[in-house]
Amino acid sequence: MRRAAIALLLCLFLVWVSGCTPGTSSYSEPTPTVPTANSPIASDRSREGSLPAELETQLRVAIAADLGLAADSLTVKTAEAVDWSDACLGAARPDEGCAQMITPGYRVVFTTPNGEVVVHSDRTGSSYRIVSP
Repeated sequence: MRRAAIALLLCLFLVWVSGCTPGTSSYSEPTPTVPTANSPIASDRSREGSLPAELETQLRVAIAADLGLAADSLTVKTAEAVDWSDACLGAARPDEGCAQMITPGYRVVFTTPNGEVVVHSDRTGSSYRIVSP
């Protein structure tokens, strides 16, 4: 019994030592990205480009209604695809808890008669946040 225990310990020691030696693998750890709750994380390059027309119309109508403006008075100045770091689209209110999950969407800047308005939305437009003014 004692020999079996010594043999087992020797085998475990050899496995441990062999795992500690430097290998010849070319693998390197990716640099971790640590987003803050209010910032988008790296954009998905496959979704770069302009805002889909139907989403633009949907957001324009909704934002205009929220601001008490005519929908045709809003125009898109810029739109970029982003992956938000939380379910609140990077725009949590001070007293609000948000699920920490990657939420694909858009950051859209609308030009209005009252100035620019920044909007964070999900990919479908079913969820959006007016970030400014």
